[in-house]
Amino acid sequence: MDIKQKKCKIWRKDVEGRNGTFHRYSVSISSKNEDGSYDTVYLPVKFAKKAGAPEKIKNGAECDLEGFLSVDAYTDREGNRVKALQIIAMKAAFDYDADEEVEDSFEEAEDDIPF
Repeated sequence: MDIKQKKCKIWRKDVEGRNGTFHRYSVSISSKNEDGSYDTVYLPVKFAKKAGAPEKIKNGAECDLEGFLSVDAYTDREGNRVKALQIIAMKAAFDYDADEEVEDSFEEAEDDIPF
């Protein structure tokens, strides 16, 4: 399934691993309920090398992206096979220069990021 989205917010989580820090990205999709509350789902986003995304994306940055929906499969710690949807971004246009120094504060957004 092809995806074309304007002004979507990209959320970043920095993860410490065996080979240093790496970044996980997700995008949120919401629908408003009659009572004014929202139901929100977060989908992981992976950027293709040719997508034009900066090496480190600001947390909460807006971007226009084009890509497709794919399936990611992995084995969890209990040995169960898990299949999840993910977005593969083939083109991405951000509202800031890729060479700009990325400084952001996770204190404000950390509670809202589900992963």
